[in-house]
Amino acid sequence: MMLRKRVRKKIKRSNIIVISFITIGVILGFGLIVDTYGLFESNRIDTAMSDIAKWKISVNELNIMENTSFVVDSIVLDSNTSVKEGKIAPGGSGYFDILIDGKDTDVSFRYDVTFDFSNLDISKLIIEKIEEVNYGMLIKTGENTYTNVITLSDIKKGITNLIRVYVKWENAETANEEDSVIGLDSEYSLNIPVNITFTQYLGEDIIEYTE
Repeated sequence: MMLRKRVRKKIKRSNIIVISFITIGVILGFGLIVDTYGLFESNRIDTAMSDIAKWKISVNELNIMENTSFVVDSIVLDSNTSVKEGKIAPGGSGYFDILIDGKDTDVSFRYDVTFDFSNLDISKLIIEKIEEVNYGMLIKTGENTYTNVITLSDIKKGITNLIRVYVKWENAETANEEDSVIGLDSEYSLNIPVNITFTQYLGEDIIEYTE
């Protein structure tokens, strides 16, 4: 009997010790999970905070987020063009400007400018030249799309991008009739749809378009 009691006491002590270790392990494990979760949450918050950057771009003084479409309905005519201001006639030429300003943006960004000539009344309207007046060089990345990048360092210097588009209305004998109809319409206004898309620039290559 004495031997059985001793054995039972040892078993109870062993059970108590095992239960104590399990309890301590659970407590420590739970604490580790909480700490780890807190670390992940803290990192997530820090990352989210670091990802927030100012993104404010304007096109011709209008604030834009990521994409904008508008219509060019007036051009600056060459000095030798004798038509109403803002209008164009067969054989005439001129230009219009697109000013891009990212001074309130905290990241480098690229922009893609696309001109839509598919529905123009003037079939012989051509782009003679598209250039950056005061910054860098545009890269033709599509049939009617042009791309450039404005770096953060240049944004901090206050540099803006002025795109100048030179157009000409070719005077073709085969188009005299339709040209006359447009030319005699005093209310006619040239409308060129333009779309600009802005994205954060992450160092990707700008691929030049080849026909």
